[in-house]
Amino acid sequence: MDELQEMEEAVPLKDEIRDEGGRAAYVEELRGRVRAAKVTMDRARKALEAGWDPAELRNQYNAAAAEKQVAERALAALPERQILSRDQLVTYIHELGMWDGRSTRRNPRS
Repeated sequence: MDELQEMEEAVPLKDEIRDEGGRAAYVEELRGRVRAAKVTMDRARKALEAGWDPAELRNQYNAAAAEKQVAERALAALPERQILSRDQLVTYIHELGMWDGRSTRRNPRS
C-alpha cells in the first residue's frame, strides 16, 4: 500500500461527520492541511532553487504533495450543506404530522 492510499484511509468518511459543528471543524482541519502542504512544497521549491540537493528534497516534496491531494479530495467529497428555509421546515413538519397548527410562541409571526 502506498503513502497516498494510507493517508486516504486515515481521512474520516463523510458519513462520520454528523453535526454542523463537526463538519465546520473538519472542513477547517482539511483546509489547514492543504495550507500546510502548500507551505512545505513552497519551501522545498525554494530550497531547490537555492541549490539544495534534489534527492534530499524529493521525499519531503512528494509527501506534502500527497497530503495536499488527500485533503483536497476529502474536501471535494464532502456533501454540500443543505439549508432549509422556514417554509421548507414547516412543510416537512406538516408532512411528518408533528405540528397541530398552533404556535408555541407567545407572539407568532404571520
